Amino acid sequence: ACRVVEGMPRCVPPKPTCATVHCLEGTTCHVVEGWPKCMPNQPTCSTVRCPVGTTCRTVGGWPTCVPNKPSCDTVRCPAGTTCQVVEDWPKCVP
Repeated sequence: ACRVVEGMPRCVPPKPTCATVHCLEGTTCHVVEGWPKCMPNQPTCSTVRCPVGTTCRTVGGWPTCVPNKPSCDTVRCPAGTTCQVVEDWPKCVP
């Protein structure tokens, strides 16, 4: 682009933007103080793998693996009883 610098026309390269910057995998371009910058992607529950028995929940803006809340889906009750959640805990009741 042609600009007048100190009273003289000069060719200066265009200022880079996120449209012209290619970031490495795992980073995303963000404009910081007027300049494009590749910054690490913030992890999300879609990118975090939690151990068996836990589920990812966003806590304070960060993905966190928390224990699965017990439910009747995982309880096998003996014949003649059914599962009901009592005080946040599954129990077999007649």
